[in-house]
Amino acid sequence: MGIEIGGQLLHPAQIYEAILNYILFLILWNKRKNTEYDGQIFFTYIIGFSINRFIVEFFRTNPMILGPISIAHLFSLGIILIAVVAMMILKKKYHNLQSSVGSNAIVNRQLDWGSFAIILGAIIISVAFYYFIHSF
Repeated sequence: MGIEIGGQLLHPAQIYEAILNYILFLILWNKRKNTEYDGQIFFTYIIGFSINRFIVEFFRTNPMILGPISIAHLFSLGIILIAVVAMMILKKKYHNLQSSVGSNAIVNRQLDWGSFAIILGAIIISVAFYYFIHSF
């Protein structure tokens, strides 16, 4: 199932990216109460978004520089590396601060099924809307 643009059948990369971003949102939403340190959700988002872009780039028609790898792939990998290093620094800084001040309890949380249902509904509506728009 593809989208015909200019007489060429293409992957609906926008839909792939939208679905991956909804999944990322669901992950971040459920993680929001389980953070260990300030900035954890932000850097998790940066890493997740970069992974999503890395995956979606395989379905786009961009100039490749090394086999199936494009500049966007390399950029995504660079962003992931920077975000992982930043997370490690923040986590170490937080744990050093906590060891000098005292520990802080982390609250575990179950998957929020209501959020899951909303995201699933948003995915279905987005895909339907995308294909409705491209049917004209």
